[in-house]
Amino acid sequence: MFRLFKKRQQPSAVSAIWMRTGQWIEVRIRRLADKLNRRAETWSRRSIIIGLIIFCSLFSSLFIYNLTQSTHTGPRIDPIIIPAHTPLPADNAVREDGPFLGKEALRRLVRFKQFLDSLQQSPTGVQEYDRITKEHPGIRDSIEYIISLYMGKDKNVEYGKEK
Repeated sequence: MFRLFKKRQQPSAVSAIWMRTGQWIEVRIRRLADKLNRRAETWSRRSIIIGLIIFCSLFSSLFIYNLTQSTHTGPRIDPIIIPAHTPLPADNAVREDGPFLGKEALRRLVRFKQFLDSLQQSPTGVQEYDRITKEHPGIRDSIEYIISLYMGKDKNVEYGKEK
């Protein structure tokens, strides 16, 4: 059979500290409330209503002021600049019927890879190639990986050209 009254557990030392802290705060709040009640005993009903109206109008006007001013300030947002050689899908939706990269995007990737090759081989373009690879480490491997993934999906496509 189940017990109707459970055995009381002794509070732990940590909960006793929190209980004493809560009691101390409660005493302070009660003292402040009594002090404010004694001060407000001499006020008439009309002066209390006027005080509430002033209080509410002051804080509502401050709230509205902060609300209107907050739209003018905020975090600075930097625009995203997309280079011309970046492969972009024709639409934002992912197509389920075919590869995500279209033939145009693959062609742009291949052109960018050829551009990197030409920079690497020319004596004047080596500095530009080094700067690109320093700012974007692994870009060459990523491009080759994306092209190889595309080639694995569609066996009829070889670097953007149909076989």
